[in-house]
Amino acid sequence: MHGTYNLNGIILSRSALKERDSKIVFYSFEGGKINLVVRGTSSLKSKLSGHIEPISFCNVMAVEGKQFDYAGAVVCTNAYANIKNDYSKTILAGKVISFLIKEIKEEEEDINIFNILKDFLDTLNNLEKSNLNFLSLGRFTLFYYFFIFKIMKELGFSPLLNCCVNNPMHKNNEIKYFDYKKGGVICAECKKENHSFQVSKNAINLLNLVLKEDFGKLFKIDYQEDIAREVEKIISSFYRYQFD
Repeated sequence: MHGTYNLNGIILSRSALKERDSKIVFYSFEGGKINLVVRGTSSLKSKLSGHIEPISFCNVMAVEGKQFDYAGAVVCTNAYANIKNDYSKTILAGKVISFLIKEIKEEEEDINIFNILKDFLDTLNNLEKSNLNFLSLGRFTLFYYFFIFKIMKELGFSPLLNCCVNNPMHKNNEIKYFDYKKGGVICAECKKENHSFQVSKNAINLLNLVLKEDFGKLFKIDYQEDIAREVEKIISSFYRYQFD
């Protein structure tokens, strides 16, 4: 008899497997990112099919198999309906989930990453319509990179933001540039190579805020457009250098 174990987490994706089954990518509190097979989902009588939609918080009883583990029972406790019923929210959530599927390794438990994902989806789901101006197409990239920045920190790729990478004695008031290769801010005196660009103190302050605050607060801040674009550039260049 195969062993069973319980998981609580969020379904990231669902895809067809063979003719009758489905495969789900599941990010769990207990075991990180896990692939599970769900049997018989193509049948109209399937009791599990409606519980395994992406962007859903579920309780899963998983069963160990010889070739793969599969979901013996799934109960959806939060379908994140307000995300799925809003085009802007769905796009943003989808970008975040695609990032996790691409960059997070399987079966590496990380409770902090789980909590960041859940906080992001809970906040996005509960965001009032009066705040949806922050989810205009121009702001998708900003919040997407906020999420990436938080996850990179948990993966050990947090840049040095409070002093010069080359000379820690040079503090914030001397910082002028961000060096994506060296992984942090540098002062004008230490800038000698071309893999850096000028940054403002306000952008560095915002990056520190992103690492400190939850998404409930980050979604409510009224960001200046020039600072937002600057922060996007910092995070995107750092991310591309570390992961591409």
